[in-house]
Amino acid sequence: MRLKVFSSLLLIGLTVQAQPELPVWTNFGPGGGGWIQSILGGLASADELFVGCDVGGFYHSVDGGKNYVTSNTGLECYYLDSLAQHPKNQDILFAGSLGGVYKSVDRGRSWSLKRSGWPEIERYSWSAPVSCIVFDPVNPDIVYVANGAPRERRGKLGRIFRSADCGENWEQIVGEGQLPEGCNIISLVVDRSVRNRLLISTSKGLFSSVDGGVTWAHSDRGLPAHLSCRRLVQSPSSPNIFYVTMFAESGQVPWAGGIYRSDDGGRTWVERNEGIPKRVAKAGQTSSLTCNVDRIQVHPTNPDIVYVGGSAWVNATVYKTTDGGLNWTATIRETNESLSEARGWITFWGLSVYCLSMSPVDPDRLYFGTSGQVVSTSDGGKTWKPIYYRQHEDGTVSGCGLEVTCLHCVVPHPTIKDKLFLGYFDIGLLVSDNGGKSMRQSMEGIPGKYRGSCFSLAFHPDNSLMVWGIFGNWGGDRSRVLARSLDCGASWQVLDAEDNGLSREPMGNLLCLKDEKGVFVMVTQATKGVMVSRDLGDSFQPLNAGLPGTGIRCVASSGDGLWCVTERKGEQHAAMYRYSGEQWIVCGDGTVPFADLKQLVCGSGGVIYACAREGKVGENYCQGGLYSSTDGGKSWNHLYANHFCEGMTINPQKPNQIVAGFTDHPFHDKCVGAGVMLSNDGGKTWTSLNSRSLHNKNASRLAFDPFVPGKLFAGSGGNSVFWTILE
Repeated sequence: MRLKVFSSLLLIGLTVQAQPELPVWTNFGPGGGGWIQSILGGLASADELFVGCDVGGFYHSVDGGKNYVTSNTGLECYYLDSLAQHPKNQDILFAGSLGGVYKSVDRGRSWSLKRSGWPEIERYSWSAPVSCIVFDPVNPDIVYVANGAPRERRGKLGRIFRSADCGENWEQIVGEGQLPEGCNIISLVVDRSVRNRLLISTSKGLFSSVDGGVTWAHSDRGLPAHLSCRRLVQSPSSPNIFYVTMFAESGQVPWAGGIYRSDDGGRTWVERNEGIPKRVAKAGQTSSLTCNVDRIQVHPTNPDIVYVGGSAWVNATVYKTTDGGLNWTATIRETNESLSEARGWITFWGLSVYCLSMSPVDPDRLYFGTSGQVVSTSDGGKTWKPIYYRQHEDGTVSGCGLEVTCLHCVVPHPTIKDKLFLGYFDIGLLVSDNGGKSMRQSMEGIPGKYRGSCFSLAFHPDNSLMVWGIFGNWGGDRSRVLARSLDCGASWQVLDAEDNGLSREPMGNLLCLKDEKGVFVMVTQATKGVMVSRDLGDSFQPLNAGLPGTGIRCVASSGDGLWCVTERKGEQHAAMYRYSGEQWIVCGDGTVPFADLKQLVCGSGGVIYACAREGKVGENYCQGGLYSSTDGGKSWNHLYANHFCEGMTINPQKPNQIVAGFTDHPFHDKCVGAGVMLSNDGGKTWTSLNSRSLHNKNASRLAFDPFVPGKLFAGSGGNSVFWTILE
């Protein structure tokens, strides 16, 4: 079987060598699109803004969000839950990550991990996630950091660290047994009116300490009995006044969330929820269907002016009170123009508020972040505007430096110059007609349930307008659909899975190939195996003869035929097969040396590459990295060892020039991948392409531009896409 390949195979993984001149990378995307975890108005100007995200790291704007600079140098975890700026030395910033606390002495341009006195770094968990960072009001070189995970709610929680030298060294100050086990600390306040008094809001109550954090006692009289606290703030102008938000669980009636106020230094509390909706979802339903408020900001000179963010899907807005919480008003409503104005190009999500900051320079200037947008007001909430992208007259959008997205695929059109398809997590498919300078979402015809992600694409070899794509959910039930476009992605027709032989279960590989019989489309599914269509996707038939089952991990094609690797099962290794034209035939002894295959790629001269993540087969540990075979999969060479090689790509004009990318799962202290590596000799030696301008080293999707020699696209796990030119 002679094949031509017209598919979106993308890859990553590899080995390192020094390089005199590192390439300059250009970052691009639609702007926003990912979870905004933390936001902080700067002390120097109302236009200065610092942003932290869950996958993208740190961003800095000095013009009110018109432009951002991403600065991740030194960060080994891009999930930033909290940010703090030194009140006397504005160049000193702290960032609290799931992997500990980072310090910058150059206003965020570079970072250093500061864990002296902290527990040891852990490889497969979070040893000390940071929820908040607070300066002592008298001596700001005394810094407090609390261990908590407000969103993730896991990791080793319930400790407080104190530094007397501005974060260089730390000591854990909470006495043994003083706080409940597993106590998730959300907020910490250093009382400005009582020396050595600290207060914390936690998942198990509100506590105060009068000896600098060694001993603790409940300070939650008047709060709901469940004691699940969220954010705690002290009024800057009236230190006896505190506000705290409470978390209402689904299924718990009556509703017991909202805002509480204390006028005696946080000792007793009174409910202040008039105007806050009180919807409670059914037991077992997501908490996003139960009304909750979370982030809270108090005016610097008037303790009765307060803003609080609605964090659920059903009350996604910012509420404001001017009478100390006796009455609250939503500043963004479904029925007025402010909603569509504030959303920006991401219209398919509400404005659930996950972080909120008031400018210390101008209290009418506020910023908040959602699961995809950054929004600001300059008039105390009367009007809001998006500040995460640029809108163009032709309807396309482009980023302004705040790229917070992860890629499933980066696919240049094989026959149309500058046409670029980008398959994202959560925001679906975006298509650019100018090489990425601007783009538009291209999901017309895809049902709402399946619009979250575009996983892969394949192009017809003889019809430049015909494209196939896999769309659906990367989480949840992971259901997916196969769709076909006849107008190069402008609109899509879902190929009905009930009638064409496919199912709605996850689809793995998507290829469009051509042999002596004509063009055919190939997909893989867990319970279906290899499925082939010779009528452009209208119907599919299995191509599984010779395979031990239907669990297929990867399929690849070369001019000599088709290859596949099966799924590992328990103590049974995965195996590699070659299609003979009639059935699949096992290669070699039927096993491969890797456990978790991420991509299979056929190169020139019969070389096959495999990108793998580390894993176990039974009790046997298998290394990750990049492997190659020159004998049809009978034996394998380990070209480069790394725990997580996601994929690779081959320069079509230089067959020995291969590029690989490394990533990591964000579930442990240091979770930044090894970035992008280059080999000019087929994988024998490697050179790093990780310049400072490649500010996200979780590289997952790679592709060469078929029209511009050496132009390489690198899709990241957090900062959208980068491109550079290789010599």
